[in-house]
Amino acid sequence: MIRDLPTQDLAKTFVHEKYIDLIALSNFNNFFELPEGISYSSKDKNKITVVVDINKINVQESLKKLLDLFEVEDIDVYNANLETVIRHIYERDSTSN
Repeated sequence: MIRDLPTQDLAKTFVHEKYIDLIALSNFNNFFELPEGISYSSKDKNKITVVVDINKINVQESLKKLLDLFEVEDIDVYNANLETVIRHIYERDSTSN
């Protein structure tokens, strides 16, 4: 399969997840169970990264739920990197053949 799309369009077409970095106000001491559709990608006392499955929960709702759980100083929401987009394309192709 050949697709000639900008990276952002590729991400929207093949990857149904967003990433959220949470920067601690002081320290993250507890790592709570996350709601359905949200999972930890990495976690330490200063920064947590979660993956949001946007087929299960939208970004706005996931931010509300995360802010109910954690005290944060800063938040960054971003799309998957190019490597993840390419991996999803190949995984999708391998399961459709």
